[in-house]
Amino acid sequence: MNDKFDLRSKVQFEGVFWNASRPDDKFSGTLSFDGRNIELITRAEMVKATPSAFIGADEAPVPDIVHGYTSNGECTLIGFQ
Repeated sequence: MNDKFDLRSKVQFEGVFWNASRPDDKFSGTLSFDGRNIELITRAEMVKATPSAFIGADEAPVPDIVHGYTSNGECTLIGFQ
């Protein structure tokens, strides 16, 4: 696409994303920017229930770098908190 955005543009894109250190583990989500904050909201996934899943032991740390393909093209996100 040839859309142009500036730092105050409000945008929202659907896409497929992955942690740069785990490229085979892709997930879908929505990437949005409200003019101040970037947010990546992931979709729910069906997983096998385990006891550790209920106490949060299976939670992965926040990735440093996330790559993705969005409805507007490729993207890379750096520095999640």
